[in-house]
Amino acid sequence: AIFAKDADGRFLFVNKSFAALYGYAPEQLIGRNLHQVIPASNVADFFVAQDQQVVDTGAASVFPEQQFIDHNGRKRIFHTIKVPLNLGENTMAVLGISNDITRQKQIEVERTRMMADIIQRNIDLEQFSYIVSHNLRAPVANIKGLAEVLMLTDIGNADERKLIADLSSSVSRLDEVILDLNEILRIKGKQG
Repeated sequence: AIFAKDADGRFLFVNKSFAALYGYAPEQLIGRNLHQVIPASNVADFFVAQDQQVVDTGAASVFPEQQFIDHNGRKRIFHTIKVPLNLGENTMAVLGISNDITRQKQIEVERTRMMADIIQRNIDLEQFSYIVSHNLRAPVANIKGLAEVLMLTDIGNADERKLIADLSSSVSRLDEVILDLNEILRIKGKQG
């Protein structure tokens, strides 16, 4: 969107893209000021003040993220550059070029949301890995040790029955841990 306004804020030139933001054809804006175009908005005062600063200082200004509600009520974000324009005979104006960066900003917000989601999933995965390795280690170590003892041929029936009971208890604990982990995964699956 490109526009030029005189020191009083009246449009000298607007292209189709700029005029379309306000729901007008370019020729409908020429000679009008921003307060006539959007009278019930304090945005007009804000833009006029920016323009006046450029005219007064004679220096270009960059406005990286200007929010604007177009005539359809859509929130748009623009990157705008405003430069002083000498019309001759000590008459100054402002020339503005605005690029609609709304889509880029939406993509940035979505990317940030996705990165936060990925980071959270990695944290959850690390916690889950710790829980799995910590909670499975004890029952598996017990089962392994009991199995090695059972492999010895010189143990008596009473000792063997006790070892088998301990082995069964360790297998039950291992089963409980696995069931708990499955429940955690089921709940996480519903949340995500």
